[in-house]
Amino acid sequence: MKTQPTTKTIRQHRRAGGQRGVALMFVLIAVVVVTALGAALVRAMLIEIRQSRIDEWAVQADWLVTSGAQRAAAQLAADPDYRGETWQIAAAELDGRHAAVVEIAVHRSADVSDGSDATRNVAVTARYPHDATVFATCRKAFNVSTQSIASQSREDVP
Repeated sequence: MKTQPTTKTIRQHRRAGGQRGVALMFVLIAVVVVTALGAALVRAMLIEIRQSRIDEWAVQADWLVTSGAQRAAAQLAADPDYRGETWQIAAAELDGRHAAVVEIAVHRSADVSDGSDATRNVAVTARYPHDATVFATCRKAFNVSTQSIASQSREDVP
């Protein structure tokens, strides 16, 4: 024989079901919060990795500008009429992944007080990596006296 549920047992079942619903809601909220925190941490990590790569590229660009300045001085010692160049550096010569470009511009100085033509304005710009949409650029400008370069190169010859 089947007995009919009383109103007391019906209320007890409703309360138990309601408590399970509240617990499930808290679990879902906790999962959403943990997922959001995890996503924020992953995003922060990716931003940090990208920034460290850009910082590394800036250091490389600075070294390339220094090399370009030394190259300009050597070229001016060999040829006082040197006007500069675009120096393409292959990826294999650097890190194997990225190429670089160093632009060297040499101009005669407009400020010549003694009438000689011995001072050159040199501007060196490096871009690394050359083949990327995000890159580092470094620029240095300086003056070079071709007379002092010529005398130094003569002293180096035995």
